Amino acid sequence: YGGPAKRTRIVEEFSMALQTGNVSYEVGQPLEYPFNESYNEGGPSVTADNSQLFFTVCQMSKEGYENCDIYYCKKDEYGYWGSINSVGEHINTPNAWESQPSVSADGKYLYFVSNREGGEGGLDLYVCTKKINGEWEAPVNLGKEINTYKNEKSPFIHSDSETLYFASDGHPTLGGYDIYFSKADIDNLEFGVPTNIGYPINTKAD
Repeated sequence: YGGPAKRTRIVEEFSMALQTGNVSYEVGQPLEYPFNESYNEGGPSVTADNSQLFFTVCQMSKEGYENCDIYYCKKDEYGYWGSINSVGEHINTPNAWESQPSVSADGKYLYFVSNREGGEGGLDLYVCTKKINGEWEAPVNLGKEINTYKNEKSPFIHSDSETLYFASDGHPTLGGYDIYFSKADIDNLEFGVPTNIGYPINTKAD
């Protein structure tokens, strides 16, 4: 009491809760090392075989800029998550925000959000394709059918690897951000005109 005021830092902890019944979960606990070693971590996406985990790691730069990038880890032969690795400097950039990864069920496609230069404006959706050697190709902007001059975010690729759900405030909305879906020709990753999933899920609110 009477000393200098302390600044409270809000940290988003990467946590897990086990299922205890058909619809019930325990309270949950933060994940242990190697997780939760950074400023903020979260936004997980797991392949269907539960072998690869993609998530966002945010670090505060010396200039006070919170830069978010995408990292991944794999399960080892004993069922534990291994070391955390960047998806690559050709995807993660030092001066832009890469976040909210969504990996396809087969692990071949990685969708994410970025505000990097060269997009359609605001936050855009991108996709990377995995090469035969396991590395990721350069990100591809999903184009003007999906991205607008405003913001598209929160991508989720369905287990069919062809249906993409996302939020946008740039397409015609009921108000604020609405949720949309779009079907892709998976052979060339070209998505069709998004469909607003409508009321009562979408409302005048975000």
